[in-house]
Amino acid sequence: MGRRTRETPRRAIRPPERKEMEEKFRKSERKFRRSFEASPDPVFLLDRDGVFVDVNETALQILGFEEEEIVGSSLWDAPFFPDETVEKTTERFERRKEGEEIPPYQAELKSRSGKRVFVEVNVRTFEKKDEFGGEIVIARDITELSRSSRRFLEVTTSPRTLQRLSST
Repeated sequence: MGRRTRETPRRAIRPPERKEMEEKFRKSERKFRRSFEASPDPVFLLDRDGVFVDVNETALQILGFEEEEIVGSSLWDAPFFPDETVEKTTERFERRKEGEEIPPYQAELKSRSGKRVFVEVNVRTFEKKDEFGGEIVIARDITELSRSSRRFLEVTTSPRTLQRLSST
């Protein structure tokens, strides 16, 4: 039995254990990737600097951009953010970075064709070595819900409807 030196690890991972750990990691990665891609909502991954590092297929389909156009861009220059959305998202990003919990909020995105897409934004942060590591952003498309709500308000608050209601 050899003498333990400072450089000798307490317990080295033996090849069979290492292989098992690597396989568990690969399974976990595959499970995450399937969930990420199967989401019916646009999903984005951002690093600690607010740079998009991944985007799912749903986001690409809804927004009409190629992956290369989004991945590598940041919250400050994303091709699908109108100016007011840049301001809203960057301000909230900085607050989350400082540890503040931000409830879901609504934002507007713009597709390549110029179509406005209204979304409810849900964000969860993740840590890397006990520090802010980035975010996973789920942007639920609420465009139809938003349009329906506006139409309902227009109909129910129109002078004609109000007159009819007041005469009954």
